[in-house]
Amino acid sequence: IRIPLNADFFQQKIVDKKNIIYDIASSHLTPAKGRFGETIVPDVVIKAGVANIYDGYIFVGEEASREYVNDFEITKLLESIKNKSRLVGTVGYSASVLTNAGLLVGKKIAAPVDIKTELEAAGAYFSDRTIEADGNIITASGSFWVKDFVDTFVNHLGDDTGRSGRKYLR
Repeated sequence: IRIPLNADFFQQKIVDKKNIIYDIASSHLTPAKGRFGETIVPDVVIKAGVANIYDGYIFVGEEASREYVNDFEITKLLESIKNKSRLVGTVGYSASVLTNAGLLVGKKIAAPVDIKTELEAAGAYFSDRTIEADGNIITASGSFWVKDFVDTFVNHLGDDTGRSGRKYLR
């Protein structure tokens, strides 16, 4: 299963234990500082044209991920994978990234309560659960739940829903 992560150090370590191939994706290739001071070096720049490369997509970054909400390339990427049986996961505030691509319509979403109105305006059903899995959308209400989120995401990557069966994460 191949997934692009815009991940923090702890999520990387959890995914590493699952033997999944992944790329760290960002809007740039410059090293970035994580919230706990770790340095993350992106492997790839996120572009709309990579929709067929990966089996799933994970967006994390809490407040930092909000830069992607109105990003043209991210919106085009998400619109292009909407009907391709690709998993999309978000942790915390990064659920906002899905609003402009129409991926939230009719979906139960776990996210911080302070973005509830924004998500509901995009058609989501806000959940008070820590993890939600609704179709091809997997969400966690915050980074405290990242281990459970990754377990849920990886389990859904392995299910038989028409995905390629490749074993990598992007």
